[in-house]
Amino acid sequence: MKTTTTKFKNLKAVKEIQKIIGQVKAAQAQLRKLVRDKKAIAQAKQYTEQFRSELKKRLGDDIARMRVFLDRAREEVKALQTQYLRRPRRPKKARTKKGAANATNTD
Repeated sequence: MKTTTTKFKNLKAVKEIQKIIGQVKAAQAQLRKLVRDKKAIAQAKQYTEQFRSELKKRLGDDIARMRVFLDRAREEVKALQTQYLRRPRRPKKARTKKGAANATNTD
């Protein structure tokens, strides 16, 4: 009977070892995936840094052009405002009601 019990014990040990080997293989696959992902993440970071710097440069140029445009427009608006404010205004005529004017003339 010792042989059968040792076979069962060995069978249990073999199953445990197989289970552990399966877990190790799964962990190894996850580790490979992480290493690949880290490389991909590093490449993505490098790409985004390049894209960010170029985008920042282009936006800076656009912002500079917009500032120049706004400064010119501001100067034009100021010129128009001063031109409008310097124009002599006509004095308003005093308006009288017809009935009131006739009433004063009848006396």
